[in-house]
Amino acid sequence: MKKINLFLITIASTSMFVFSAQEMDRRLPNQSFEEDKSQIQKYISKNKKSSSPIYDFDPVRDTQDILQVFERDWYWLVENDDYSPEFMLKYRAPGQNPLYIGRLRIKVLRENDAFVGFTAYYMKTSDLGFLLFLAVDPEFRGKGYGDTLIRYALNDLIHMGAKRIRLETRTDNIPAQKLYNRIGFKETSRDDDRGIVYFEYTP
Repeated sequence: MKKINLFLITIASTSMFVFSAQEMDRRLPNQSFEEDKSQIQKYISKNKKSSSPIYDFDPVRDTQDILQVFERDWYWLVENDDYSPEFMLKYRAPGQNPLYIGRLRIKVLRENDAFVGFTAYYMKTSDLGFLLFLAVDPEFRGKGYGDTLIRYALNDLIHMGAKRIRLETRTDNIPAQKLYNRIGFKETSRDDDRGIVYFEYTP
């Protein structure tokens, strides 16, 4: 089953970055994961969002919030109607292949305990990372939260050994495509019949 990465973001917010794409290309290969986490937290603090850390997924706290995202934005998040977000959350797996159970990392960003958004990613091979989901609640779009989540995911994947990071999105998700290009992702191919465009990032 094919999943589609989503980056729900308003057009106005595509110009809001923690770091420039040029800075990211310099930093990611050379800085440690802890240094990048520190810079992200400094950015959050600078913008008076110090109460908005990125948490590990907590089933009790986060399940309903994430399921509501899927209910509201199903078209942008998944390609096949038989995909199960419940299975994904319960087993930390990108799909129902038992080989990937427990390999999906799910991170949640909150502001004063309010759900802001989440990201989910995993290592497909020893050196290939995949950014599966990235979504921000409509109430919090345009404030740089999505950028914070994607930077966190990229740095974590690189920390896990990723030499390449891939994602997929809808061909009509133009704001997301602009953001990915500016961050440093390159479009590798597209399938217009299915409405999917493929991106890859090389640190």
